[in-house]
Amino acid sequence: MTPQRLLLVRDLLLRSEGSVVAVCYRVGFANQGSFSAFFSRAFRFSPRALRQQRPTR
Repeated sequence: MTPQRLLLVRDLLLRSEGSVVAVCYRVGFANQGSFSAFFSRAFRFSPRALRQQRPTR
């Protein structure tokens, strides 16, 4: 995955209303487990942890 795509994933998790699973499929992963493992290795925290940091509206 390119650095630009990783930044897209991060931005989608922070800004979109879609679920983590929806983001996972949107960026081309076949399952949430693979997506979460890859994301956690790249960013050192889980997609869910990042999602919880997003500001409430």
